[in-house]
Formats: sequence, C-alpha cells, structure tokens
Amino acid sequence: MNQPRSPRDVKRQHSKLLAATAVASAAVLALLARTTPLTETAGRGLLAASWLALSLPLLAAAAWVLRGLWREAEPPPAGPTSSTWRGLATLACLAFALYIASSVSNRLGFAYLARLTLSPNANSYFQTAGATGSLWELLRHYETKMPAFVSHTQTQGAGPVVLYGLLRRCFAALPTTAPAAEALFALRPGLTPDALAERFSKSLRYSISADDVSVALLCSMSVAFLGALGLIPAYFLGAALGGRRAGTVAAGFYYLTPGMTLYTGFVDQVYPALTALILLCWLRALPAQQSSDGWARGGWALCAGLLLVVAIFLSLGLLVFWMLVVLVAVTAAFLVDRSGQRRLGLAQFWQPLALVIAVPLIAFAILRVSVGYDLLAVYRTSDALRMYGYEVLWGRPYWYYAWANWVEAGMVLGPPLLLALVWGMCVIAPRWRESPCAAAAVIVLLVVLVAMDVSGKIRGETSRMWLSLMPVGAAIAGFVGCADELPPHRALGALAVIAALYLLLLRIHFLS
Repeated sequence: MNQPRSPRDVKRQHSKLLAATAVASAAVLALLARTTPLTETAGRGLLAASWLALSLPLLAAAAWVLRGLWREAEPPPAGPTSSTWRGLATLACLAFALYIASSVSNRLGFAYLARLTLSPNANSYFQTAGATGSLWELLRHYETKMPAFVSHTQTQGAGPVVLYGLLRRCFAALPTTAPAAEALFALRPGLTPDALAERFSKSLRYSISADDVSVALLCSMSVAFLGALGLIPAYFLGAALGGRRAGTVAAGFYYLTPGMTLYTGFVDQVYPALTALILLCWLRALPAQQSSDGWARGGWALCAGLLLVVAIFLSLGLLVFWMLVVLVAVTAAFLVDRSGQRRLGLAQFWQPLALVIAVPLIAFAILRVSVGYDLLAVYRTSDALRMYGYEVLWGRPYWYYAWANWVEAGMVLGPPLLLALVWGMCVIAPRWRESPCAAAAVIVLLVVLVAMDVSGKIRGETSRMWLSLMPVGAAIAGFVGCADELPPHRALGALAVIAALYLLLLRIHFLS
C-alpha cells in the first residue's frame, strides 16, 4: 500500500519540476539566441521595447484576475458566480489586448494586421473570398476548383473562404468600418488606407482598394477576438475535468500560450476556441461526467455534433477532433466499467455517441444534396495536393519531420506548459477511477498526437496545426493545481513567471 508523501517530499518534487522547467526554458532560449543576429538593428530593439511596454501591464492584470479566480475556487461554489463570469470576461479581453499588442509593436502598427489578411501567402482565404461572387455557388463541386486556388486555400475546404466572405460583406456594409480603421492606422504617422492600398498593391502584386485595407484590418481583429473568447470554455473545460482550480490553471495556460500571439490574425487562432467548446459540450453529454437525465445529455451531445459540423467545415484537419471525441467516450466507458465504482451501463455512453456521430454525417449529406459540397471528395483532393506539395514542391521528407514536428510544436507551446502537462498526467494517473473522463482525455490526446505524426499527413507547421488541441493539453495541465498533498501556490507562481518570461522572449525573437 502506498504511503502518503510528506510535505517535504512534495516540496522537493515541485522544486525538481521547476528546476527542469528552468533548464528546458534556458536551453530553448539559448537556441533562439543562437539563431538571432548578434548585431540587431535599432528598429528591432525599438519593437522589442514596444512589445515589452505593451505586454507587461497586460500580464500583470491577467495575474491579478487569475488570483481572484483561484481564491474563488476555495471552497468551490455550486456554480459559476457573477464574479467568475466578470473575471473570465476580463481575462478574455486581456488576452485579446495581448494578441493585438503582438501586432501593433510591428513597424506597420495596425497596418500589419491588415497586410497579414491581404497577403495571399499568409491568408489566401480573404483574397479568394473577394474574387468570389456567390458563396453558395462556390460550394458547388468545390473539389474541382481547389487546384486553381493558391496557398492554403488550395489544401483546405471551403469553410475559411466562406468565413472571410461573410466577414468581408458584413464590414463592407457597416458605415463605421472606414473611420475606425483610419483612426487605428493613424496611430503610425503617415499611414492612411489610400497610402496602404497603393503600397500593398505593389508588394502583394494584385489590385487592393482602400476599402479592402480597412475591411482586412477588422477581419483580423475579429479573428483575434474569437480566439480570445476561447479562454472562457477552456476554463470550464478544465473545471469539468478537475474542478475550479484546474480550470483557473487551464485558463492561465491558454492565456500564456505563445502560439496564440504568434498567429494573431490567422484563422488558426479560432480553432482552439472551437475545440474547447466542443469538448466541453461533449463532456457534459457523458454519463461519467454528470448525473443529469438522458434528455439533457442528448441536448449537449447535439450541441457537440453541431459544433463539430462547423469545425470540420472550417478546417479539414479538425476531422481528427471528431475522432477524438469518439475515442474519449469509448475510453471513458471502458475506464468506468473497469473501475467498478459506478453502475453505468455501456448503452448510456453509446446513446450520445451515436448522436455525435450522426449529426455531422447528416449535415454534410444535406450539404452534398442541396449545394453539391462533397466533403469526402474535398478531403481526397486536399490530401492529394498537400502530399504532392510535401514530396515535390516544398521538400518535406517524412522521417525528418517525424521528429521535427514535435520540436516545432514544443517550442511554440513552451516548456512550462509541456512540463505542467506531464505533471498533470502524474496527478491524474492515481485517481483515474474518480476522474475517468480526465484519464480518457490523457490517453486519447497522446494517441491522437502520435497518430497524426506517424501518418505523415502533417509535416511542418505543427506550431499552428496542432494549436487546436492546446485547450485539451491546458485542461490536463490544470491538474497541477489539484495536488492533494500540498497546495502548490509557490510552484504555480514560479511556473507562471517562467511561462510569461518564455512568452515574452519568444515573441520578441519573432518581431520583424
């Protein structure tokens, strides 16, 4: 029988974990420093100073809000209070401000976000949407149109093009769009929509109007705002798995993930918010997670299925998340059955499972019949074009990226989150009987990540393509706040400081 560890042993373990984090962070930062030119320009130094000046107050304010959420978790209230919602809303706004700060510290200021959306290399969805007349007509036989597209549009489904098409039409119709964009551009003297339109037309080599520049800015900011809102379901996801403390830590890691600032304005920033919401709804649909009646669980399963439709339509890569929610249910059912502590029939798991499988199948069947959008054909075309790019155009050999994928993803997630993820797994392992869904999430996350890497379907760019799974990792890492032997206040504080430092230094490294 295992003996409970003394507080001294627990402190020693925490010290070792933090030391390992510091060493790993130092190693990564040394690697970054080695790849940075020794003689930096004055402009780069000014950008770094601007980023620090903008981000440090935001980090301090976020720490204060997280401290309040942590205190509120003791003792845990019956449900989220108004102060919890206010804290989460404030934290989401601070995340949005942090994302925007990562862009306005660029030489172009807010114009950088507009250029990012207008660039065919960075975001060809916006350009494709602008050249498309009817979005409904675009969906018809979409797989036959994909080879003629450029950059990311060529290997993705129609979802991102439809998203940017709707945003373009919405902002173009608002009379406040041009004045708001002009005011933001003017924060950098000499920048106006007309001047930027002329400048971007020359550099990007296609015709861009002043209205396009204004609309592109607000599209980028909208995407960043949607990404920031994902912090709220990430909190409740962690709380559903491990309680309010776990939710607070999960929200903190969501806030401090470097990838969320590095990809500000990219549509990839939306996917973590969407996947956190899907998994949260899905957990509420499982009988292992709550004791509500079958009708309530059916409603949550329906919500999860509908959100999966949106996710898969926006990104073919999120088909893997469909597999993830199915595996979580199957694994949780197996663990509950093995634990012997609950009298739940396996049929109770299959009822929501059947619903979450059927809803996307029915939705995409309706799309195929009504507008001619064949998801399977689109996926086959996307896969063929992407594999051709890997093998012929971009030179990405399988065996090199089988390990390089992990290095890239780990660098952008950061050693603090990775270490906390391992730490959280160690906390979950001995309590798998009490937390079968958390144990299932750990097992399934590892299986899915290995399967994605071994398949060779993703070679490079895992820093953004695996970002959608970040909320799952953050929720598991949140269990470091649930250690039974000793409340790890100091350990968590030190880990947060290291994570914030890593975020700042990594972001400064990528300033250009």
